[in-house]
Amino acid sequence: MATALTGRVSAADAPALPFSSPFRFQRESHDILEFFTRWAELGGVARFHSRLFQAYLITAPEAVQHVLQDNHRNYVKELRSKQIFRIALGDGLFLSDGEQWRRQRRIAQPGFHRQKLAAMAEAMADAVDAMILRWESFAAAGKEVDVSGETSRLALDVIGRTLVSQDLMDQADTMARSMAAMFNYFKYALNSLFPIPRFIPTARNRAMTKALREADGLVEHLPQPSPGVSIRRR
Repeated sequence: MATALTGRVSAADAPALPFSSPFRFQRESHDILEFFTRWAELGGVARFHSRLFQAYLITAPEAVQHVLQDNHRNYVKELRSKQIFRIALGDGLFLSDGEQWRRQRRIAQPGFHRQKLAAMAEAMADAVDAMILRWESFAAAGKEVDVSGETSRLALDVIGRTLVSQDLMDQADTMARSMAAMFNYFKYALNSLFPIPRFIPTARNRAMTKALREADGLVEHLPQPSPGVSIRRR
């Protein structure tokens, strides 16, 4: 296990959070950054143990390398998270495992050639420069900056410049709204022990359904990127 790289102890001996209630774990994780920061302070490999599930937070660089690179075949992507993210991300490279992941990775590999990465880095820098100019205009006019919406616009601009060679900024407001609804749903579903099924028309579920429909509408009009990249369509 990865704990062997951080103090030569077994996973069971890794320092644990001082509580075992999954309900408290859920409450604490609502402020995810602050919660993970306190959890990481326990050690490079730290755990949470309850009767329902166990979880490990790995922050030590050598342990991360052990899990993601040196011994990656020993680990799979967590099933519950995959089921939640699959709603929007499908069965592409981000969520796949094993032979399916290797097949998709081989297909996508040409897109990560050094020369292509260099060109992508330049396009990403141009997108950041455009965002900074937009922010400077906001500052000059005394306007507030919606950081969440702006990061969505940045992501869409990068996708347009690097993957499909199209200017997608006319769709920026729609995509920013859709991504905000998706992130809100993902945060809720990941932090809930028993999330409300999506077929029940709560306000959050309706917003998620609308967001997926809007995202699908955008994707339908895009040329497809690398075959190894899955873009969800309804």
